[in-house]
Amino acid sequence: MLNAAQQQLRQSLERLRETIATLAPAPPGEIGFEPALRSLLADFKRAEPAITLEVDQEQPLAIPHFLEPTVFHIIQEALNNVRKHAQASRVRVSIRQQKKALVVSIEDNGRGFLPEQREHALQPQLGLYFMRERVQRAGGRLTIQSAPQQGTRIEASFSLDLATSPLTPREREILQLLSSGASSRAIAQQLSLSVDGVNAHIQGLMRKLKARNRIQAVANALRLHWLE
Repeated sequence: MLNAAQQQLRQSLERLRETIATLAPAPPGEIGFEPALRSLLADFKRAEPAITLEVDQEQPLAIPHFLEPTVFHIIQEALNNVRKHAQASRVRVSIRQQKKALVVSIEDNGRGFLPEQREHALQPQLGLYFMRERVQRAGGRLTIQSAPQQGTRIEASFSLDLATSPLTPREREILQLLSSGASSRAIAQQLSLSVDGVNAHIQGLMRKLKARNRIQAVANALRLHWLE
């Protein structure tokens, strides 16, 4: 009995270390979200060739910059769970915009479990606990659907309403004027700003919207419902 308890403790500590590691600064901040995601999915395919991985990713993908680390780690942790616990032959990762929400889901056809029982077990709960914490800190909602022999579906949804955007009031004003085709000089005159000041705001907008130019910035803002 003592050996069994020690083994369970070692497994719990190993799981805790792995989970804490996922809370480190996200790879998307270093190489960009999409390259990091492609690398994560490719690593999973190489490590688990017997599991069919399907990816449903809306293109072009417009994820708010502040949500990228959360989305990445949700997918990372869910795939870790599939690899270690699910005994699945198929897993599907989906990232899509539905109305005014970003919805990320990971679904497998594995052995499943009873979610309410996991709430009372230390080792299996840690990954789900930290996943839920991440989603809630980002203002989202996490749901877990599973049952024995019926697979598991993990879904995280995040509101993309204008009120949740990271844009400042001034950036929203400038974005609105950009959408009407106004030049930097025209925006500067209307808002009593310098042209250099307007251009600095526009550069900040393009970074937040992951846009290469003004047209793409407006298009991404419309997709994210950050533009009225």
